[in-house]
Amino acid sequence: MSRLRSVAALVACLAMVAVLSGLRSDGVAKPRSYTAGVDGWAHAPTASGRVAGARLARSVVRPSIEEPLVTEHVFVVIELEVQVRDRVLPLSRLTMETSDGHSYAQLSDAGLGGLTLTQPGFTVHGNAVFELPPERVPGATLIVSTQSDMLVIYRAQLAFHDVVRDDRVLDEVRLVSAHSEVTR
Repeated sequence: MSRLRSVAALVACLAMVAVLSGLRSDGVAKPRSYTAGVDGWAHAPTASGRVAGARLARSVVRPSIEEPLVTEHVFVVIELEVQVRDRVLPLSRLTMETSDGHSYAQLSDAGLGGLTLTQPGFTVHGNAVFELPPERVPGATLIVSTQSDMLVIYRAQLAFHDVVRDDRVLDEVRLVSAHSEVTR
């Protein structure tokens, strides 16, 4: 009888994990989206984020590298602040989703000052730089993905809709270095 109870307890635990992780039929955990409110901040259970600025440019100058990055398309430069409340979060998965369904990952070139691993009680300030065709910029949504544990039980994403409000393309944008501050 105890073996039957053990098997039943295991099945119940597995069912609970499946419910908590929000598994879709393809076995991929579905993240829950949190959108920015009137104050510009999107608040998820473990972190909050805010887009401090969004600019378009033909070239970007990195803080520690003399030679600028240049594109035939357009760079979308997002200045972002993320406050972490609960546990260490990797914030390296930022995506720009266009209104026509395309998805672009942030550039990972050296010196871009991107967001990284963030400790609870800190606010990190950094850049997310994307390269897009200019016609795909209007209506684009910035997605900041967070994952709470190595075993995926809960996923959240901060969503900033229509993130680029000004469609002027600058010749150059100078990036600032990423930094953190205590916000406890």
